[in-house]
Amino acid sequence: MDVGVVSRLTLVMVAGASFAATPATFRGRIIEAPDPAQAVPGTILVMGRNGLLRKVEVGQARVVYSEYIPPEKRQKRATDSLKAGAEIRVLAEENGDGLWRARQIEILALPESGQFHAGGKGGRRGSLGPVQLPPLSRDDTTTNPQAWPAFALHQ
Repeated sequence: MDVGVVSRLTLVMVAGASFAATPATFRGRIIEAPDPAQAVPGTILVMGRNGLLRKVEVGQARVVYSEYIPPEKRQKRATDSLKAGAEIRVLAEENGDGLWRARQIEILALPESGQFHAGGKGGRRGSLGPVQLPPLSRDDTTTNPQAWPAFALHQ
């Protein structure tokens, strides 16, 4: 085979691999859409500890409970627990337009009380304003996927 052909073929393979979506993990609390009329079925909004808001498509995701959620507090279908206030860890790929397609969602904590809303002052609907959330749990293992192999291995 010609060296030029091999070089070009290698370049195409490397370039193709670099454009493939790379999964990322993040965690946060589910919040309500600022305007429920504009909420998209099959998506949730996740507010991270740093205030970053991500729109996540959950239709194809495998949703599981953390081992720390007592069995008596679990819904029959884990997807029924994806409600405002729930703390979750997400394994997803970003589509380039800001939408994250979840592969796996782990429910770390259920909503305690009240709704977490992304609205303006007083939780009113409107523009996205600052949101006061309770602190996330301290054992943040999102930067070390080996710390939660059951989540990482079931992609």
